Amino acid sequence: MGDLLQEDDDVRAWYLADAGKHDVAEEAYREAVEYLKREFKHKTKTIAWIENRQSLEEIRDEAEQVEANYAAASAPKKTVLHFMRKISAWIMLYGQVLDTLAQHHPEYVSLAWGAAKFLLMGVLNHEKLTTGITQALKDVASVLPRMELHAKLYPTERMKDSMARLYAHILLFLRQAVKWFSRNSATRAISAIISPFEIKYKGLIDGIRNCAEAINGEADAATKAEIRGIHVEVRQNTEGIMRLDEAIARNHEAHEVRLNEVNAKLDSIRVEIKEIWQTSSAIQGTVQDTRSRVIDLQLNEVLNNLKPKNVPEEVLQRQQALVRRASPWVDDNPATVDLIRRLGIWISSPDSPLLILQANARAKLHAKELAIELISVIEPARVAVAWHLTEGSEEGAGDRVLLIRSFIFQIMRNSAELIGSEGLDAAKFQSNHSDDEWLELFCTLVARLPKCFLLVEMSEQGAPDILGMLEAVASRCVSTAKILVLGNGELTGSPENGHITTVITVQKPAPPPVHLRRPRTRQNPRALAWAGVKKQF
Repeated sequence: MGDLLQEDDDVRAWYLADAGKHDVAEEAYREAVEYLKREFKHKTKTIAWIENRQSLEEIRDEAEQVEANYAAASAPKKTVLHFMRKISAWIMLYGQVLDTLAQHHPEYVSLAWGAAKFLLMGVLNHEKLTTGITQALKDVASVLPRMELHAKLYPTERMKDSMARLYAHILLFLRQAVKWFSRNSATRAISAIISPFEIKYKGLIDGIRNCAEAINGEADAATKAEIRGIHVEVRQNTEGIMRLDEAIARNHEAHEVRLNEVNAKLDSIRVEIKEIWQTSSAIQGTVQDTRSRVIDLQLNEVLNNLKPKNVPEEVLQRQQALVRRASPWVDDNPATVDLIRRLGIWISSPDSPLLILQANARAKLHAKELAIELISVIEPARVAVAWHLTEGSEEGAGDRVLLIRSFIFQIMRNSAELIGSEGLDAAKFQSNHSDDEWLELFCTLVARLPKCFLLVEMSEQGAPDILGMLEAVASRCVSTAKILVLGNGELTGSPENGHITTVITVQKPAPPPVHLRRPRTRQNPRALAWAGVKKQF
């Protein structure tokens, strides 16, 4: 394996350069210049000429310029030169015939014919030399960009050495070309005879061709090496991808096994959770049932403990019957309808929780009638409501504790969910408390309700104490409590609670004439006024 890697490194050296950026063509040109300086150190003119040129392009441009100048200078003589070349070529073509004729009289003809032939050869050599140098310049201009491209594509040491040899031959050739084109006509004619193209220039041009072929060979070899390197890299990448695929497949299988194990565990946990949930639901149901039973038992105990001697519903029914007997006809008095509307305004107002209806002895029954009708409006609305209506000389009518216990009894009977909540456990409702403790417990209960209506008919006994207690409830439960008090005409609230108390005086309406009396219906003005009050709930 190590030999293969070393071999790959050797192959890679054919097309990969050493680390670092460098211009192979420029380095090759400098090496070619240094080589020519060493080889022609005795030819100071040649070395000086090369040193005065900064690049090969500059020398090539100079050679092309000299050639162009030569062509421009030779243009007027083009016809004569062309004629001389054709004559010379024709004579040289039939030179063998003249050679045969010269053999018959060699003592007269050979010397003259040899001199003429020498001159004719000079003319042909001049043409051949001019054509050869010009064509060589074109070939150099054509081949040089391709060679430089090879050097950029494969900037290796081998390529640099080959380019240095090519540049050396091109420099020598360009030096000779510039030198030849710069001579005058006589010197060029003599040079064509003394130094013909085959002797002085063909070797340089062949050297340029050989170097170009060598560079092409280097580029071909580098291309093959690069293709080989790509093939090796692709093969290695393919093998790496295959190994990676195998590793991924193994990991996938392992993950799939683990996932199956996790799914199995999750299924087991899901079953256990379901069993726990079912057990918990059963326990919760049992607890809820037990709690409901306990609450029912506690509620029954609380209600039995708080139940007043006169049940409020029974009192309400008796009072309703009493009112109907006393006023069997409908009362459409505008004052009564206005009073009902004012009750609706008070119910919707958030600022006045306590309303006192002041009624003298003659209007007391009328005020009670309005209170009873208000209770019948509130009860269907599922709003907490409690009342206290007097019946003659009732025992304990002025007792605050009995009144609070009656209110708690009525509220708890329809709000069983409050039993067991914070601060309202059943034991508190069954214990003996002071007046203030019962008031505190009642305020806590009212504060837990969304809305609570209390209707109290004052008796002769303890009216100021009862009113003070109701004012305390109203001040502590402003947002939830609405308290309607039926006064005896002399009852007024305390001055410090004036902001929460509203007082309305009730007058007994005059009975309608007999011919205008009619039974109660749902379409009379009084019924419509109560319908407006009902909308407040």
